Amino acid sequence: MKKALFILLLAAATGCHKKSEFVAPEGDRVAVEFVLPGVFASAKPASRADAPAAEELAVGTTVRVLAFQRAAGAVSADITADKFVAEATYVVVENTKDDGTKVRVLEACNVNPATGAVDNANTADPAQIRLRADKYDFYALTPATAIASPWEVSVNHGVDHASCVVTDVAIAPNTSRPDPYKQEVDLGMLMRKCAKVSFVFKRKSESSSIKKIEIKKVKLSKIAHSPATAKLCEALSIGANDGSYDGFPVGVYTFPDTGDPTTFACFDEVLPKSSASYQLEVTANFNDSKDDTDLTPASITTDKAEYQDVLAFQPNKHYIFTITLKGNSFTLTLDVGDWNLADDWDNSSVGGWPEASVEVGQWDVVESWDTDMGGNTFPTIGVGDWTSSFNWNLDLGVE
Repeated sequence: MKKALFILLLAAATGCHKKSEFVAPEGDRVAVEFVLPGVFASAKPASRADAPAAEELAVGTTVRVLAFQRAAGAVSADITADKFVAEATYVVVENTKDDGTKVRVLEACNVNPATGAVDNANTADPAQIRLRADKYDFYALTPATAIASPWEVSVNHGVDHASCVVTDVAIAPNTSRPDPYKQEVDLGMLMRKCAKVSFVFKRKSESSSIKKIEIKKVKLSKIAHSPATAKLCEALSIGANDGSYDGFPVGVYTFPDTGDPTTFACFDEVLPKSSASYQLEVTANFNDSKDDTDLTPASITTDKAEYQDVLAFQPNKHYIFTITLKGNSFTLTLDVGDWNLADDWDNSSVGGWPEASVEVGQWDVVESWDTDMGGNTFPTIGVGDWTSSFNWNLDLGVE
């Protein structure tokens, strides 16, 4: 069953840059303002048939909205042929209601056109969308980077790009509204165009001598070339798998003798790629050793034709690589599921159910013990041979 994640975006007359005031008529122009209720996420395993639950967009997320009018005689939206009319940019903020509850809304803002990030140095009043009475097509994209004719986006690895279009929206003054010259517009759902890739590092109890793992580098290569382009709201182009990305967050895992381990969020967005073998490289340091350990499998691949989809990065999907140190081996596993699939889905009550759970392979562990100047002993961890798993067809659970 194909699943997708969408970002739901509505327009309303709250959450503006300035306090809402009556807007004097300018001919028959109507001010259109936007807020958002949340992000759609798949149901957890126990209720897969249920409607998706909603998650909120993160505070600081920016959105650009553009209004178009159809070309003369056109019966459907065509952004390359239609007439651009207006645009405005917004940021997600969290407000406190009179009853003390928190609500996230879109607030008009100025952005850096290259990155889409909020431009706090720009003190000019943000643009508004004010339209004459007529029908319009509205496009939205996040982040709120600049876009111009021929209305193509250019997206790099590390960008959570999503977009949507809603068509045939009638804009007109309406005396039945509290403010007849302000109007709500439902923009529908923004659909993500990239994949999410996470890396998780674990240590089993038989490797209790390992108290600290510092992740210094994570890199994927033989993946999609960056940037990828597409007409707004269409799928990003998938070219040759001659690209690489090493912008994943790095940090430290600790495993205390008592209490829970500390972790960090090691994930990022990557462009969609076609089904083909690709490369993973990880540099880690164990217990502040003087030597780093390089974990580089020969290749992420399988020769099973029926499982080639696992080698592709598909939009809205979450790919979780888990490296587990257990005794005399490192095991590399790959779980694939919906965007909100939890990193530790098998021990979590949230997140989707994996469509695939694959043991990719393992490295032999080479462990030796050194004594530092203070007389403390610690293991030096190295890796030996890499062995690819032959169990892809046994572990895979594609729906």
